[in-house]
Amino acid sequence: MRRKLFAAWLAVVAGCTFQPGAAQQSLIQGDMLLVKKDYRGAIGMYDQAVKADPYQREAFLHRGIAYRGNGNYDRAIADFTQAIELDPDNSRPYTERARTKLASVAAKAEGNRVRLEEAISTTDPHGILADLDRAVALDPALSDGSASLVRGAVRLMQNRDADAQQDFDRFLRRRPKVKGDLQEVIDKWKKERPVFDQSMLDDLCKYRPSRG
Repeated sequence: MRRKLFAAWLAVVAGCTFQPGAAQQSLIQGDMLLVKKDYRGAIGMYDQAVKADPYQREAFLHRGIAYRGNGNYDRAIADFTQAIELDPDNSRPYTERARTKLASVAAKAEGNRVRLEEAISTTDPHGILADLDRAVALDPALSDGSASLVRGAVRLMQNRDADAQQDFDRFLRRRPKVKGDLQEVIDKWKKERPVFDQSMLDDLCKYRPSRG
């Protein structure tokens, strides 16, 4: 509450006006474009949402995803970091920041396996596992579950298969119907490691968690 009031004071000082309704509308329109993979258009709508309400956490989170889709990893990481600052107890921005760091690492490595291995080593030079550990800790009910799935994949790339399986089992605990699909993906990851194809993560995460 204190942070919100401070933000409102800053907006008045800067000559801005909070428009939460307009921010929500821009967010919805941005999400519609994001689903269509119109990343540039989505970013434009999220820009409007942030301008209308600079403390709109979802706008930063979703704009980060759009920036990642557009290949602008630095801007994406900055948005996820801002989302974390606004809501440090939400697991999703940590997971998305870790995924973006992975994508950035892969782009910079340009297929060089040695550079990939160094970037995702257990020394965690980019803080990828640190983000995922935090995300997993913040989602004990597995309502999202993607943090466990991504961490398992990263551990697999590190040849920590037993640790990875624990994460996959944790993910499957609330999503048993995806077991067959996940095993196919795991087999693919094992054959290709340390090259980590993230393209299948979104489909796996679309499965809604079962109750219990």
